[in-house]
Amino acid sequence: MSGSERVEQITGCPRPEPRPVRRDDARIDHATATEVVVGSVLRYGVAVSLALITVGVILMFATGSTGYGENLGPASFVGSTGGEAIAWPRSLGGVFEGALASRPYALILCGLLLLIATPIVRVVLSVVTFLIEGDYQYVLITLGVLAVLLLSFLLGAAEGRG
Repeated sequence: MSGSERVEQITGCPRPEPRPVRRDDARIDHATATEVVVGSVLRYGVAVSLALITVGVILMFATGSTGYGENLGPASFVGSTGGEAIAWPRSLGGVFEGALASRPYALILCGLLLLIATPIVRVVLSVVTFLIEGDYQYVLITLGVLAVLLLSFLLGAAEGRG
């Protein structure tokens, strides 16, 4: 006996047949496709970020090193190098170069950068979607959100240099 037959037997009411969904409006199809793409970007961005951070942490504790000439210990977390200079990654290129070389600290940083970039990509995709749909009010609102995000990064970077 199938599930719908059991429901009908228990309730005494026949289960209604599902109605086909009508997609007369192309905007609905486009909006649905966009939601799928945006959802996938968020989901995969977070998943890849988590994987990079996890691999970096496991490598760091398995090797006992950050990958930048420093062993793990209390001094490494407060920045003491015992008089040695450490070439920590200080640019995006340095982080990606270190991640490609499987340096644990760089893998963790790469994962964190991806985690930060994921919502920004979502906002950019929203701008493109609203442009395609011709919804210019939301284009302006979303560009405002993007401007605030980028301004916060620029101000943070300027404060870090000062």
